[in-house]
Amino acid sequence: MRTFRTNLPRLKHEKTEVERTTAFNNFTAELRSYATGYATAKEAILTDKDLSPAGQTKKIAQLNQAFAPTFNEFPQRLGRIKAQYKAEAEANYRPKPYQKGANELLEYMKGQEIRSYLNGLQPGDNVKHLLDPSLDPAGMYLHHVENSPIPIPWATSEIISRGHEARAQSLNPEGVLAVEDQEAFLETVAYNIGEVGKLLGIIPTDTTEDLPAE
Repeated sequence: MRTFRTNLPRLKHEKTEVERTTAFNNFTAELRSYATGYATAKEAILTDKDLSPAGQTKKIAQLNQAFAPTFNEFPQRLGRIKAQYKAEAEANYRPKPYQKGANELLEYMKGQEIRSYLNGLQPGDNVKHLLDPSLDPAGMYLHHVENSPIPIPWATSEIISRGHEARAQSLNPEGVLAVEDQEAFLETVAYNIGEVGKLLGIIPTDTTEDLPAE
């Protein structure tokens, strides 16, 4: 595992740096211990002169079968951590979503009015209303454009994504750093799980699927 990553990228959110680094080190230590145990057992089989090539193949298949259940627990655990991080981000780091009014008809009419107003602006000015949080502190424009029943040509998915990013940077810049650190953790651990999986010839289960948080 020459490409096994033993360190996280430099973390940016000071309040969660120690906790996240400790979690990464613990997870990585378990992965390395598991991989070392497997590699040692496999090497013993390959160097056993009493075994024929067919016998080695059979023993290695049995070894893989014995180690696979434990390996599959690693991506499942990472999936639960991702769910936990998602809940943490929604509660603490991401801007609160636009708060719709209780009257759905009035909210629908408001959305029509906003989209009509933005569509009537000069090209570029309408986009600015989505990208400049000072023009839309509550996220009202962004919400009604993103949830338009009819696609709006100038409001591409990239513009919508940039609008959310700009709003997050404006309202909670420290939270943006925390989310970036979450993503760094998840990506690095998933990579290491994949490297260990190569030893067994196992493709890890999808760790991007949200599982119940631990």
